[in-house]
Amino acid sequence: TAEVGSEHPVGMAIVKYARESLKCEGFGVGREFRVEPGLGVRCRVSGLERVVGMGRRRKGKGIEVVGDHHVLVGNRGFLTKCGVDVGGADGVMKGFEEGGNTVVLIAIDDVLVGMFAVRDSVKPEASEVIDVLRSMEIDVVMLTGDNERTAKAIADE
Repeated sequence: TAEVGSEHPVGMAIVKYARESLKCEGFGVGREFRVEPGLGVRCRVSGLERVVGMGRRRKGKGIEVVGDHHVLVGNRGFLTKCGVDVGGADGVMKGFEEGGNTVVLIAIDDVLVGMFAVRDSVKPEASEVIDVLRSMEIDVVMLTGDNERTAKAIADE
């Protein structure tokens, strides 16, 4: 629901994947959308019970999915800034990032509930183009909004 109206390629890919894997067009009902450029998106969502079931666990106590919820979707820095503890997922995130993936985290009511690992493919001709530019004594740099581990993995390719 948080990414349904997104214009960001990663957000659109997440929506497409969710629709295909959950075999549904509709998700919850979202409002109060706020995009934090380069970080993520936040919104209020109701109707999650249709997608995720009728209950989930939070700090040892059952809470209902029915009702209104604060949803965050974004990178580690964004969720941490919003007060979500993502430390328990560090090892998994690090592995994905070292493999050249961008990790997108999802939190509901300030509890980390999931993550996606997404990856762009390196164009087959990229290495050759870089070599040609360097032979022309042109400095080549890579600019990315990704974290350093992901950028290094892609650069190594």
